[in-house]
Amino acid sequence: MKEIITELMRLCPGRVDIQLDYHKLFGEGAAQVVDKIEAPKAVKLKMAQMDTIVRVQANHKFEAVCYHYDLEIALETVLKQVKKWEKKS
Repeated sequence: MKEIITELMRLCPGRVDIQLDYHKLFGEGAAQVVDKIEAPKAVKLKMAQMDTIVRVQANHKFEAVCYHYDLEIALETVLKQVKKWEKKS
């Protein structure tokens, strides 16, 4: 996982944001906020069941954002998006 974060930081210096269970700061459960999140239905269901929301955002030439219940999967997804844009440049 460290390698993924390091690569994201290299490709998007100063523009990587990771939020873990941000909803809990407001006393909400994941089930209360998953409908506002853009993610596959199965991922939303799992986030609600686990009461865990991971949000990874990186700004390269475009904004790459992933919501998931698994930090490593979210990081990998955003890195793939950034690398895809890097190839198009």
